[in-house]
Amino acid sequence: MANNTIRLKQVKSPGNILQNEHQDSADAKRVILVDVLGNEITTTNPLPVDAVINLDITNPGTPEIKNVTLGAAGAETQIVIPEKTVRLKLRARNPRSAKLQISFEAGKSGTEFWTLMPGNIFPEEDLYLEGQSMFIQSPTPNVVVELIFWKP
Repeated sequence: MANNTIRLKQVKSPGNILQNEHQDSADAKRVILVDVLGNEITTTNPLPVDAVINLDITNPGTPEIKNVTLGAAGAETQIVIPEKTVRLKLRARNPRSAKLQISFEAGKSGTEFWTLMPGNIFPEEDLYLEGQSMFIQSPTPNVVVELIFWKP
């Protein structure tokens, strides 16, 4: 080794591992995570983290189940989401029945919507909804939509 100076806390061993890969020799060295002063990061000298963590855990209470039959093909149906809903799931009762077009604005379930393909479930978590409605339609008539809502 050409440079024999050792920085604080750096490991040096006479048994440096030599690597002959692609005909180039290279010294393999151990790496120790250190702070800006060169001191090893340990439980007593932790890595500084500049962050604020806010944990607000919502434990959903009793679920509320609704079954809504969509009318004619392409007709928009409004589903009122119960106040203070923190989690919801929905699906078509018959998984092979039809796709659903979901929007959160009246009149948009036929133009600007999220498509729930047959056999899939629409899950939403970490919500806190007040006065919100969903607007759903399907190109297949008389599709039964199963919904489950959780409130705290």
